[in-house]
Amino acid sequence: MLHFLLGICRVSFFFLCVVSWSEYRIFAQTGVGVGSSHPDAEGSRTPLKVKLSGFINTKPEGDSTVIKLGIGIYRETYQFELVKMEAVDRERISSQKILDPSESREIAYDLTGPKDLLSKIAQSEPGTPLAITGFIQQRERRMQVTAVEIIGLEN
Repeated sequence: MLHFLLGICRVSFFFLCVVSWSEYRIFAQTGVGVGSSHPDAEGSRTPLKVKLSGFINTKPEGDSTVIKLGIGIYRETYQFELVKMEAVDRERISSQKILDPSESREIAYDLTGPKDLLSKIAQSEPGTPLAITGFIQQRERRMQVTAVEIIGLEN
């Protein structure tokens, strides 16, 4: 009888471990907790490709959205009047969902990337309309710039 009870305890413990491990995997996949895998979550480590369109270093009029962008290699910050922000590969993610985690910081995103692209941003005259494309990492508050276009000018 004792062996029978010990066998039942072992089987019960095994199933308890399996169920606990399954729940852990489900929570990890849904992004609950620190280090979420959803690109738009604040704790995300997954880069999200976005395109920022707006005007650099302007004095915004009215109720416009203004964010500060930092370029570390130049030790400068730039005011960016945001006209449009879109997730390039994920149309279901709204611009507000992307911006929310950055609203509490003085500098919304630190820009990194090739020097020629960062220089194009840094040397733009105040009021220049720019489209900046890159990968944002919400957790690191960093944007890896992949393209910079002056809106309205064709190459």
